[in-house]
Amino acid sequence: MIHNSIEFIEKHLEEELNLDRIAKEAGFSKFHFHRLFQKYVGKSVAEYIRSRRLSSAAQLLLYSEERILDIAMLYGFDSQEAFTRAFKGLYALPPAQYRSQIKLLIQEREEFTMSDINGWFITGTSPSKYKASLDMQIYHKGRNSVSLECAATEPLEGNGFGTLMQQFDAKKYLGKRMRFAGFIRTEEVSDWCGLWMRIDDKLQNMLGFDNMQYRSIKGTAS
Repeated sequence: MIHNSIEFIEKHLEEELNLDRIAKEAGFSKFHFHRLFQKYVGKSVAEYIRSRRLSSAAQLLLYSEERILDIAMLYGFDSQEAFTRAFKGLYALPPAQYRSQIKLLIQEREEFTMSDINGWFITGTSPSKYKASLDMQIYHKGRNSVSLECAATEPLEGNGFGTLMQQFDAKKYLGKRMRFAGFIRTEEVSDWCGLWMRIDDKLQNMLGFDNMQYRSIKGTAS
């Protein structure tokens, strides 16, 4: 019954949806249906509909040129401001910033190059133009640092970039607050660089992302 109700919700996300309509479709009283739905889904009906509409809106932001206001109206928000507040609450980024940054991430995921450092690989739009290695001169607290260097002899085309990354299972961090910190030393960075972190769900939908783009590191610094 819950599975059928979710299918019904998915088919009518762009329409007026409320507990009365969905419970009637399922053939249960509002009280009984709401109790069962929350037990098996872990959210109220209203919370589920809101999260699914925001998820669908996120897809339109990435794969269409629709205006943000039109997307907000399509999924039942009274204004772009209300949509922005709700979207930022779920994705930690306002819609316009999500659209620009995640499109870049999608491009980034297309290419990967293994590095010489166990467990790490180079990615980005131009991974073959970068090299990564253990730095045998720079240490922090007794451990080697890692050097990431652009090996291209000419400027990269467009917004070409490279980055070093690793992945790990997030299960042991469920329900916990995480803090990511690091130490960076730069030399002659002509554009910008920074630490970055991304959190994905099991379907590789991005839940959180920060690459320090708006507080970036430039030039030579230690």
